[in-house]
Amino acid sequence: MSENKKKKVTGIGGLFFKCKDPDGMKEWYSRNLGLITNEYGSLFEFRNTDRPEELNYLQWSPMKDNTAYYAPSKKKS
Repeated sequence: MSENKKKKVTGIGGLFFKCKDPDGMKEWYSRNLGLITNEYGSLFEFRNTDRPEELNYLQWSPMKDNTAYYAPSKKKS
């Protein structure tokens, strides 16, 4: 690969966010947008652009607004 050519981003891993009612959020997205949800949220599967035989995943996860998952972040929801 040449020094000037940069690699592409192939994924971001997930979308994790705080909300007041994660179960209600999952239910709404399931009912209105057809997402298949579980206790963690929803998993999206996609193909790698450079290697189409390779599967990649993205996790969508609403979390309770008082979660300690993001600690030590002090960002408020």
